[in-house]
Amino acid sequence: MSDEKPISMPDLADEPVHLLIWQYDEIATVAIGLVVGIIINSPMLGLLAGYFAKVAYIRIRDGKPRGYFIHRFREMGFAFEKIEHRSSMQPPLVDEWHS
Repeated sequence: MSDEKPISMPDLADEPVHLLIWQYDEIATVAIGLVVGIIINSPMLGLLAGYFAKVAYIRIRDGKPRGYFIHRFREMGFAFEKIEHRSSMQPPLVDEWHS
């Protein structure tokens, strides 16, 4: 057993993907605001709107459990493919975990 190598584990198993120090959903809100700003020919206004939308989104997101917005989108009728591997909830038929 002494030849086993340590396994590197992330701090949080369900933590979203990061780009530098930001989570992808934070970057997406600012990027969408920037794209809308470019479409209306005012990128700075779109960037500011995206930033304020990001701040509001983070306030809402931090008060909810993980996966809250995915459930809301599903209730509104949006279908996501292969969402099972990103879910933060334990599958209902799994009784024990082997590692």
